[in-house]
Amino acid sequence: MEKISVENPRVLITGATGFIGRALCASMEGEGWEVHALLRRVPGDKDALPLKMENLHILESGQGNINKLLECSKPDVVFHLASLFLASHTPDDTDDLVLSNILFGTKLVEAMTLLGINNFVNTGTAWQHYEGRKYCPVNLYAATKQAFEDILEFYVNSRGLKVVTLKLNDTYGPGDKRKKLLPVLVEKFLKGESIQLARGENMLDLVYIDDVCSAFIAAGKRLMHKKVRAHERFAVSSGRPVDLRHLVSVFSEVVGIDVHPQWGAFPQRGREIINPCGGGKGIPGWKPKVSLKEGIEMILRNSKIVNDRKGNFKK
Repeated sequence: MEKISVENPRVLITGATGFIGRALCASMEGEGWEVHALLRRVPGDKDALPLKMENLHILESGQGNINKLLECSKPDVVFHLASLFLASHTPDDTDDLVLSNILFGTKLVEAMTLLGINNFVNTGTAWQHYEGRKYCPVNLYAATKQAFEDILEFYVNSRGLKVVTLKLNDTYGPGDKRKKLLPVLVEKFLKGESIQLARGENMLDLVYIDDVCSAFIAAGKRLMHKKVRAHERFAVSSGRPVDLRHLVSVFSEVVGIDVHPQWGAFPQRGREIINPCGGGKGIPGWKPKVSLKEGIEMILRNSKIVNDRKGNFKK
């Protein structure tokens, strides 16, 4: 992707210590953006820092602190990736979901618009669209993401905020420590253990992390180049959903060993997405480049699994 033409672009990223956030920080620095991050706390492991210390801004309680951090970083675009994901929740989780996914984002855009910072990239989820409906949340997490998206309309209509919301499907890549299917599959393969899965009919819309980052960068460029008039929504989709059985088959092909999961080891969860809808059209000028096979190969190389002479991977 070409270097942007806007002089000295500066961005602020929330959720920068997460899997996608860390990758986005690195990708944007490589694109020539000046990247700052808003953190709730400094990670104990200094090697886990997504950026150099002077570009990290630590969030404390209170609206005034958010205002000061924005005044200090002076971003041209804010990328909001911070969220709390829970596939299912308990009554004790409701406060955390609302605070993380609604209240924090609302305080952020309130401070932005008061300071004249009007470019905002929001992170949505395909889980807002159960059974392909325009809006039907799979779980409370998806409902809070939609609630915040609705709140953004107030700031768009009354404060002139310009927003691009990217609806993410399944994301994957090297270094992913989330308890998602591919990292677990790699972990089980390394340990020589079998993985337990449901029946296998579930469809997954898997997008490699480099392609995810390029979608976020494309959204930032649309805002910087003043192509966004109000609130645009786009899907970050591979365009090629695969079922669980096909995914396992591709993984087996890459590693050169038949992986035999325990199919049907547990029942299907309620309101689980069987056929992902993608969340809508893709962002103009963007399309995924990394195939599923290529993505799995890069994950395995990162896991220090070596190839034999036939090109297969060995534990």
